[in-house]
Amino acid sequence: MKQSLSPNLDYMNPYDGKRGTVQYVEYAGTISEHQDLGIYLPAGYDADREEPYRVIYLTHGMGGNETYWFTQPQASNIMDHIVAEDPGQEAIIVAMDNTLYNWDYYQIGLNVTERIIPYIEAHYNVSTDPQDRAFGGFSMGAMTSTYMAFHYADEFGYFGIFSGTNIGNATFAEDFAYDGSLLQNRVDQTIALAYLQEVDENIVPSEDLLNAVVFTMAGNVDTAVYANGFAPYGAYETIRDWCQEYMPEENFIDGGLVPGSHDIYTWAQCFHTFAGEVCWSKNTAPEEPETPVDPEMPTDPEQPGEGPDVDVDTPQDTQPSTDQPDTTSPVQTGDQAQPLWYAAGAGLAAAALLGFAIKKKKSLISK
Repeated sequence: MKQSLSPNLDYMNPYDGKRGTVQYVEYAGTISEHQDLGIYLPAGYDADREEPYRVIYLTHGMGGNETYWFTQPQASNIMDHIVAEDPGQEAIIVAMDNTLYNWDYYQIGLNVTERIIPYIEAHYNVSTDPQDRAFGGFSMGAMTSTYMAFHYADEFGYFGIFSGTNIGNATFAEDFAYDGSLLQNRVDQTIALAYLQEVDENIVPSEDLLNAVVFTMAGNVDTAVYANGFAPYGAYETIRDWCQEYMPEENFIDGGLVPGSHDIYTWAQCFHTFAGEVCWSKNTAPEEPETPVDPEMPTDPEQPGEGPDVDVDTPQDTQPSTDQPDTTSPVQTGDQAQPLWYAAGAGLAAAALLGFAIKKKKSLISK
């Protein structure tokens, strides 16, 4: 991943060229017939083109709504810059309001898969292939992304987990009783880390998750990092370390710690890398291996006979192992709606910014 000590965040500014548009629409959700979505359409969106658009679904952090990704980390501006540099990364962005669900991950998951995705597929020219869908979020949204990765990996090909996690949202062995309170000991983290190892060993991922791409990233002074004193319960390292240990190497990408705290500038960097480099990376056609040279084949048609000795490289198998854990346990939900409010109380810059997300309904914003 591309990083620097002093990041250039010019991509948060409006692109000086063709720009997409952001619109806000109502859809029938699981709570109300009038719930809201923020939707970014790329410049020149064509409802009739033969190739459907890919979609990145985004969720905000605590206190936000469907406007936050566009008004704070500037996801629409970032996507304009990405597409200008690499048209192959073009995608629609769908931002939702999960504050409405009081961070009930189970209900959020149902709403996303049973209401939001069907609405988008009925009203926009988008692909219905899960490999053309991505899901990402920061802070409480990272906890939501963790839940979606473990419970709905059959619906998405890519997951972005930015500035935090909730490992209790994983799927566990039937005989394991997860206790999130044991991971929240910030006085003696040795106790929490010892229990975390037990938690990791009892996580039972689905085959779909093992075949998806998971991306993690946080800020170097991010309060959702236990290297900065944060409890392992919701720390970025918690999901990073599990993925490094149990995900196929080719399906896990760690963006590391970028310059920033628990704020919009860190999340802008997270999204820029996720949307610009991670999403759709598995869809890139692999290079055709060179045809091995047969030592018995004459190299000169005018000189038949035994050819020269040639070292032949055996093509490597790039497919992930199929020898993976079998997920037969029922879906289990970890800690329900335990927000990162204690991190916000420690003086997060994000906490002050979250209040600026002003709801805008049914209006069209042209950049």
